[in-house]
Amino acid sequence: ISKKFLPGMAYGYYYPKMILPVQDGLNFMKQNQKTFDVITNSSKIYGPRAFLKFLLTSSLSTLHPDGIFCCQDECQLL
Repeated sequence: ISKKFLPGMAYGYYYPKMILPVQDGLNFMKQNQKTFDVITNSSKIYGPRAFLKFLLTSSLSTLHPDGIFCCQDECQLL
């Protein structure tokens, strides 16, 4: 939708290094062997928090040393 109605804001989709996996984030991180400059988790985390430690650990292990990790959650201690 943003490509069609907000093309000025959607230019990042055409950046050659852009990867936009729309899938289960935990499975993606388990299978990933790359490092990333930016990692976002834009969905709210529901249910048991048992996987939260794995999510954060696996995300941070694939993050570039100067990278940015952004996670939406209601807990301000994250």
